[in-house]
Amino acid sequence: METQIQTNDAKPKVGLPWQAWVIGCFLLLFGLFAVFDSVMSFWNKELYYKQSGMTLEQIAYYSAMPMWPSLSAAFCSWLCLAGSVALLFKFAISSTLYGLSAIGNFPFILYSYILSAGIEAMGMLWLMPLIMTSIIMFGAYYCRKLALKGNLR
Repeated sequence: METQIQTNDAKPKVGLPWQAWVIGCFLLLFGLFAVFDSVMSFWNKELYYKQSGMTLEQIAYYSAMPMWPSLSAAFCSWLCLAGSVALLFKFAISSTLYGLSAIGNFPFILYSYILSAGIEAMGMLWLMPLIMTSIIMFGAYYCRKLALKGNLR
């Protein structure tokens, strides 16, 4: 009588650790807010700015901003949201999406900090673009780490 040995070449399923779910949900909310802010800034520009509590100087600054930094910020927002969804669905491409999102925010930072008077216009929130980019870069790093461990496919 012959015995058959079955081999299973499939990789074992590895789930996400609980921290990844917490971080993924935080980054999803962060991405959703960024996309909401981006869409509202394009559609209702001055009304949205006024309702969000901006000063007249800030409204004038953001309303006069050229299209390329605004598109850069929108690109960053949408890729951050896509990276969050990819993380929660356990796709390894999430690290690439977060990385592209961070890179996509640099033209906005360049315009705000170097090519214009953005620091003065932003007031107390002048550091916010750097903080947001740091959060996104953390997302890229964390997803890359998860992918190397085999938690993402």
